[in-house]
Amino acid sequence: MRDVAIRISAIDKATSVISRITGNINQSISRVNKATQQFHKTMEKVANMKLAADGVNSFANSVKNSLTAPVQAGMEFEAMMSKVAAISLTGSLDEQGNKTAEYEKKLQSLTSTAQEWGAKTAWSASQIAEGFSFLGMAGFSTEQIEAATGGMLSAASAAGVGLGETADILSNVGSAMFGKDAANQFNRMADVMTHVATTSNSSLPMLGEAMKYAAPIAATAGVRFETLRGSMAKLHGVGIQSSQ
Repeated sequence: MRDVAIRISAIDKATSVISRITGNINQSISRVNKATQQFHKTMEKVANMKLAADGVNSFANSVKNSLTAPVQAGMEFEAMMSKVAAISLTGSLDEQGNKTAEYEKKLQSLTSTAQEWGAKTAWSASQIAEGFSFLGMAGFSTEQIEAATGGMLSAASAAGVGLGETADILSNVGSAMFGKDAANQFNRMADVMTHVATTSNSSLPMLGEAMKYAAPIAATAGVRFETLRGSMAKLHGVGIQSSQ
């Protein structure tokens, strides 16, 4: 009986020790769980702070862009109009190369025209001014540039070509076909070439390349531009394109 009592006592002591150990383990687990929860809360706060910071940065960038974009666009437009003036308005300078009242009036007129068309079309004022520069290089006067603007914009929009390239193509073809009367025939020519480029197996650049060879011959032979248009459309329709 004594041995049994001793064993029972040993078991009780072992059980007590195990209980204490188990309790300590449970307390440690509880502390770990609390620490884990606190860590998750801290990380969530950090993540929220990062989101907030990203939002602030995004807002700041938006404000910055909204403030700088108009300034940048204005600088680009001013630079392009200076180029237009250098090309088209040198004849309005005085003998010493100074700007005259006529120079200022013409520059203001071109500037207003570019801005007005830029405000009511998909093209920016700077893009329109680029078109002006090509028309100016073709010898168009201020009045002729302004008169040609509508046709240039319509042709570029319909053909999906930039304004500078459109103005270059049409003015080159006009010079070959109409000579000194190219500026006065510009809008008529723009309508005709746009129609061919958008209704046949062609494009405005391809048509311009073909016209570079065909227009001088047609002009010499007295062929009407509309007749030449029909011939170009037929040729492009059967795969004879550009300078072929």
